[in-house]
Amino acid sequence: MASDEKVLARLLARAYIVEIVESQIISEVLSYIFEDEIWDRLFRIIVDNELHRLEIERIVRELNYDVSKFREYAEINFTTERCKDFSEELVPQIMEEIIKLERWMKKYYEKLSELTDDENVREKIRKLVEWEEKHIKLLEDLKSEFF
Repeated sequence: MASDEKVLARLLARAYIVEIVESQIISEVLSYIFEDEIWDRLFRIIVDNELHRLEIERIVRELNYDVSKFREYAEINFTTERCKDFSEELVPQIMEEIIKLERWMKKYYEKLSELTDDENVREKIRKLVEWEEKHIKLLEDLKSEFF
């Protein structure tokens, strides 16, 4: 594996963990949400995050990087710990933090797409950018409607 591909695979590990962390945060928020429409939209993001992780694993395989080593690297080097001490009153602030994570992921994926000459890998990463754009819109709409 070329060193650039190894670097890209390792950088993808950070995104992989952020997808997990965001799902954990959303799951925590959902324990305070009883409105079906909000629940449905946020749950959709959790599902998408799992799809993103699967796509990241496919990209890692395409870079000829061992997925089990990739997961191990991600888990060792990046934390998934989150604060679970928040109340219902903090839900609007946490929603804002989720939007910030989505913006970060969009920008991060944009930068990752610039690190490869492999057009197929670049296109897969760009699809993740598009997904994050949809999440940002969904969350901003949700925030303006309900929070």
